[in-house]
Amino acid sequence: MGMASEWCCATWRRRWRQVRVVPADDVTLRWLAPRVGEAEAAGLAPVTPDHDAAYAQCLTYDLGALAPLVALPHDVDNVRAAADCAGIAWTRR
Repeated sequence: MGMASEWCCATWRRRWRQVRVVPADDVTLRWLAPRVGEAEAAGLAPVTPDHDAAYAQCLTYDLGALAPLVALPHDVDNVRAAADCAGIAWTRR
């Protein structure tokens, strides 16, 4: 998954009012390095749960099984399946 996809997942988790810590992976660290400096990025220590942490619930999602969605102007709640948006001209700002 690329950085854009990781940002999208983080945004939806926030929108669903779910607080989750997603461990940083190589994609995140490669994205972060030019923004904070290679030396600082190399010295970052990942935040991880205690090895004996107890959880009320563990959820696993198969992101590959989800259909891509597109938020249309001018509201993030104006959402359609990407397949339904064929033929729409898109501009990126």
